[in-house]
Amino acid sequence: LRPPRGGEVSVGGTISSTMDLFRSVKFNVGLLVAIILASAVGTFLPQAPEAPDRVAAFLRAYPGVGGGLRALGMFDLFGSWWFFALLTLLALDTVVCRFRTIPGREKTESFETIESNIKEKSLRAQFSAGPAAEAAGGILSFLGREGYACETVPGGAARQALAATRHRLQGWGSFASPTAVVVILAGGLVKLLFGAHEVVDVPEGGRAAIGLRPGWEVLVRDFTVETYGETGGPKRFATLMQVFDAGRLVAEKTISVNDPLSAGGLKFYQESWGAGGAWRSAVLRWPDQEVTLTPGRPQSVAGKRLTVTADLFAPDFTVTDDLRARSASWEPREPALRVRLESPGRSARTLWLLQRSAETAFSEDAAGRLGPIVPPFRLAAVDMVLFSGIGVGYDPGYPLIVGGALAWLAGMMMLFYLHRRKLWILVGPGPGHGSRVLVGGWSSQGHLAYKREFDGLVARMREVTS
Repeated sequence: LRPPRGGEVSVGGTISSTMDLFRSVKFNVGLLVAIILASAVGTFLPQAPEAPDRVAAFLRAYPGVGGGLRALGMFDLFGSWWFFALLTLLALDTVVCRFRTIPGREKTESFETIESNIKEKSLRAQFSAGPAAEAAGGILSFLGREGYACETVPGGAARQALAATRHRLQGWGSFASPTAVVVILAGGLVKLLFGAHEVVDVPEGGRAAIGLRPGWEVLVRDFTVETYGETGGPKRFATLMQVFDAGRLVAEKTISVNDPLSAGGLKFYQESWGAGGAWRSAVLRWPDQEVTLTPGRPQSVAGKRLTVTADLFAPDFTVTDDLRARSASWEPREPALRVRLESPGRSARTLWLLQRSAETAFSEDAAGRLGPIVPPFRLAAVDMVLFSGIGVGYDPGYPLIVGGALAWLAGMMMLFYLHRRKLWILVGPGPGHGSRVLVGGWSSQGHLAYKREFDGLVARMREVTS
């Protein structure tokens, strides 16, 4: 630091000002609001690591706004440098605010401090007791039986003070919870720097290599989808999978959403599914008969002098702006099959038949352009080949995140279920050969919630010292 002309710069003062900034309520609230708003934006905007196709569609639809958002890293928000900087500030803020007051380092209270606390507290009581030494001993024994940790503070020959605390462990709750946040953020940083992720699309009965672990393969033995009867939307999808290392079976499990498989430091979880365009068989239905087709094989229709051949399958059929057929996604929302009709003396026709919209069909000309027609028959069923999108992740920060989450939960339980209580007691000279006892009380729940218990404790202290 270079001091201004004729003056000096205090490094200690600069550091102190920085620490005061982190301890500021306005700064803490503003930082949390910024992180919450950024997280909300990242939830609503498509993110490139999870949905690159949706990001591309957004950029095509809104090129101006999309370009600005991309420049700000909004399509990979949780991996952007500025979001990481916000989390780093949160961790540093937690360290500065909480680590300077570690539980267990409380200073021993002086006689004057105890006397001052009694005067300041809303809960106060006083009563006459026997000799001071006997009264202090009786109170000390009684509070020990009630679960209070006590310390005595001598105040001279005729006076004695006590400080008693119950559920002192609660102080660790307010320390453990923010510390756990730092540990969780550290786990996220370790994952960001050293973790890896890939998605392997494996068809039913097929296998695929794992890029993160050379020599390892994933085999999908079976893939099942349960749908809602009314809408046809997916209710549950699961994969019976096996993991091999150089041909040796390592692990086997049926995975589903939120139920992954862990093997060899990798985690395999159900990330997506769909139909890649392959199919096994299809059923065409006329009013008087049904015909089963297989890919590329001509099939005669009885009594109609007609031959039908099916080749292409689109899991989510749509018509583009230039009147061509394409699949909008890999999800089988609108399955469609392209068939070629041939009959003697007539030109061959190519049709696209939709399974769920049976009343709709399209003819395709030689240039591939579509036109709507009334279908002469309908597509009754398609046995499509589905694929399972298996996410493979390596997360070395996972133990830190789990440990931090458990520590945070333990801290919250300490804060909400262990209510700290504290008593300050001053035993001094009283009338005759007796003593006068002054008591002040405090609770983390507030003085109203503690009043009944405080009054009961005072009444019992009066009994044991009379």
